[in-house]
Amino acid sequence: MPSILNRIAPHLVVGLSGTELTPDEERYLGEEPPAGIILFSRNVSTSLQLAALTGRIREITAGAGGLDPLVMADHEGGRIAVLSRAIGTPPSQAAVARTGSLKLSRLLYRELAADLRALGLNVLLGPVADVNTEPLNPVIGTRSFGDDPARVAVLVRESVIEIQREKVAACIKHFPGHGSTSDDSHVALPVIKRTPAQLKDFDRPPFGAGVWAGASMVMMGHIVPPEGTGPATYESGIIAGTLREELGFDGVVITDALEMTGARVRNGGPSGGASEERPLAEIVELSLQAGNDLLLFSKPAGEIYPELEKLEGSQELSRSFWDERFPRLSPASERRVRALRDKCAFRGAGDLRADRAGKNLKAVSVKIARKSVFVARDPHSLLPVTSAGIGSVVFAGERIDFENDTVRRFIARVMALCRAGASDLHGLDDYDALHGGFDHSTVQSDGKEMDLYRQELKKDTSGPNLLFLLNRRSIGEALLSLISKEADIVVATDWPYVMDLLHEDNAVIMTYGTYEAAAEVVFEASLSSS
Repeated sequence: MPSILNRIAPHLVVGLSGTELTPDEERYLGEEPPAGIILFSRNVSTSLQLAALTGRIREITAGAGGLDPLVMADHEGGRIAVLSRAIGTPPSQAAVARTGSLKLSRLLYRELAADLRALGLNVLLGPVADVNTEPLNPVIGTRSFGDDPARVAVLVRESVIEIQREKVAACIKHFPGHGSTSDDSHVALPVIKRTPAQLKDFDRPPFGAGVWAGASMVMMGHIVPPEGTGPATYESGIIAGTLREELGFDGVVITDALEMTGARVRNGGPSGGASEERPLAEIVELSLQAGNDLLLFSKPAGEIYPELEKLEGSQELSRSFWDERFPRLSPASERRVRALRDKCAFRGAGDLRADRAGKNLKAVSVKIARKSVFVARDPHSLLPVTSAGIGSVVFAGERIDFENDTVRRFIARVMALCRAGASDLHGLDDYDALHGGFDHSTVQSDGKEMDLYRQELKKDTSGPNLLFLLNRRSIGEALLSLISKEADIVVATDWPYVMDLLHEDNAVIMTYGTYEAAAEVVFEASLSSS
């Protein structure tokens, strides 16, 4: 009788611990090869290293199972771009939409997919098909093409076509729509703030457009649908009914990461209100029963495989589901996964061109930045400003912002541009305590760290002082006022709704994302106005 791991492995996508496979990872990938591997920034140092890693993954996994694995990554653009060290950071989807150019959009996704393929990846976990209509949404924001369902649908369709033209599978996400939520499914169980009719009118069109364009994969969201009691990930009515029957999707359905709070909580609503967590056995069983073809774990194989092995003989597993006398998994599901792996297989060394990675993508990113970064307000005619004509520069954000690899690359690019001209460059890397203790109506800080911001912005009067707001989550108006009061120019990156909350004397530049090309365009003399 096959082991639990033997049955699950063909439906698994797992992570890796570093830039090279460990002995344990090589053993697991060889003995029970998973369907796929998901890569994160911890797995990437250079393009050559990444190509070598993906080559080794294919060598072991395909050698054991006879099929190339699905090698995937979240490289959407902007803040969510885990392969930046290998190919750079593309613009965010919001920046792409801001250009109003389908030509640039098509070119971007064609070059992005070609770079992925050249480095041995055959799945892009994108585009994001969510329609972001909630200003306080802490997790989607500039990852979305916008708040207009029709516009988002067009851009999803075009990006899917271009991505898959380069033999990379596109995975649209997060079904049935994460854009109206005000919680982050990584740390809570968000509830979709729409009626069933609104969900159909607002959120369905982009997913329908992606499906009709031939998207190979759809990722489920750990979000509670209207009239639902748990995450859509575990709702067979959402997967089999809405996605497959109504939209006609016949490709591969993948869960979002099953370590996320939205997948782990057994009951409860938004803002982490749930008190009970599901055991791993229940998470696996519910995911498969609901009709997901692939189960995604971001943990390294060396961690998740031993956890799955412990399920053997577990009393938590339903015998009626796992006993061989019953259909343990849908044969159709197995066929879908195998068909996708075969379709995305590498047919020889001709697919791999690590030396070309990122070269064309950078030029396209600059073009998009020049059409999307803009002056939203300039009451005292301070703009445009060159890097040689500024006073001090301060970066403000939460700890999580400064820990993000692509945000750090954005900061580094700004600092490199400013080093010759600005006398002071400062990044206060923690207003986490202030944000966490701020109730959006009363300032509860002790004032010490706010004084630091204000002192740094006052230091240099040789030119206008710049404040880069790196947050993508909302900041209370009073706290924001304290942070920005002494700034002359505020550059808002990932929270476009901030402008109306800033001091009326602030000049405001909007970048719609943190990526190197946007940093460069901020200081260009041709910076456009809204």
